[in-house]
Amino acid sequence: MHGWRARIGVVFPSRGDSFMYEFYQMVPKGVVLVASIIGLFNLTKEELGNAILQYKTAARDLAQVGVNTLLLTGSPVFQLQGFGSDQEMIREVEQETGITTLTSVSAEVEAMRFLKMKKLAIATPFVEEVNQRSAAWYRQAGFEVLRIKGMGIQKNSEIARLPYYASYRIAREAFLEAPGADGIYIACPRWGTLEGIEKLEQDLGVPVVSSSQAGIWMALRKSRVGESISGFGSLMKK
Repeated sequence: MHGWRARIGVVFPSRGDSFMYEFYQMVPKGVVLVASIIGLFNLTKEELGNAILQYKTAARDLAQVGVNTLLLTGSPVFQLQGFGSDQEMIREVEQETGITTLTSVSAEVEAMRFLKMKKLAIATPFVEEVNQRSAAWYRQAGFEVLRIKGMGIQKNSEIARLPYYASYRIAREAFLEAPGADGIYIACPRWGTLEGIEKLEQDLGVPVVSSSQAGIWMALRKSRVGESISGFGSLMKK
């Protein structure tokens, strides 16, 4: 059976193409991803607000299929709802399904705390409105956001078509524009990030966390898969 070590159920607000590709690059043998896709196409307030209403249904569907951990991705969805909305969703889903649950934004925060990051340079593919909600969220979580730099993209399918090095370049730029930053966070699992994480750490000398990497890291921990993984940044080796 596929997933004999862990079956990780993932709810994607939009297509999970980039995340699924990077998931199987990273995870050890015996771990499988089971996906549910809500169908968000644009990062507008209307679509983000509608997406949150479908999370619990998607989680219940995955529970019926059989998974041991649930990951609810889509940090902008929770950030629109306000700080703490992710923890409320986690409590509700765990109560309904009995399955250990995390969100991408809770994983990102835990990963950055784990690496002792405090002063952040943040890179995103998003428009400024989404960026400002993101920056406010991480400030409420206790981080100092020195710089947040986005690419101004609102349509999700355009994010997925960015070249694999786009996240590396904008993350590097954000860091160099943020004197004193002690870590880099790369938002969004819809673009490629894994290939650049270790290169950024080598080139800039600070820890790097991406949304995809953090979600996979925490889902593996919650699933009790403790294997050290090389090639995708210092977080995965811990």
